[in-house]
Amino acid sequence: STNATEQASQIEQIVSESPDIVVLWPHDDTLKSAAQSFVDAEIPVIIYDRLLTDFDQVSEVMGDNEEIGRQTGEYFNEFFKDYETVNYVEFMGDNSSVPMQRSNGFAETIDDKFERHGQWSTGWQRAEGQRIMEEFMGTDEFANLDAIFTHDAEVALGVLTALEGYEGEHKVKLVSAVSEPKQLLAVIDHYADLGI
Repeated sequence: STNATEQASQIEQIVSESPDIVVLWPHDDTLKSAAQSFVDAEIPVIIYDRLLTDFDQVSEVMGDNEEIGRQTGEYFNEFFKDYETVNYVEFMGDNSSVPMQRSNGFAETIDDKFERHGQWSTGWQRAEGQRIMEEFMGTDEFANLDAIFTHDAEVALGVLTALEGYEGEHKVKLVSAVSEPKQLLAVIDHYADLGI
């Protein structure tokens, strides 16, 4: 499904088919009431990738998103160890548990010298990451931006595309990405050559 409303409708259809078990990859926490219809129909639910707050699932299968955030924070600390102040922005995926956990892990790990100057939800979309970055590049704050924390490689590719099109003098020193799909690995040297 492309959104939570469509997914809720699909859940209703699946409940009517009475499966033995369901693996649900919820868009976000707004699916909790729709997912409850599985529990009410005594259909076991395994939640994949995202948590539904206070939901009675059989099991959950997901990455350790807080640890992903912590490890990213540790990398930022090491990369910027010689800086007195580090200005950064954050590109989150959406309002689900995944970006909240990554953001929390990052925030609890980075040194006090890090100052966030923006945080946006991208819907995990490359085009949205690019659009937001292009808008931010038109602000006065961009001239002092050191780093960009993204929650996803797809979003990072959008941010990098925006930065590549920037014609000014300022260079962002670090753009992070979670996961390393072939598309990102194929262009990493290209962006490194641009000084990103």
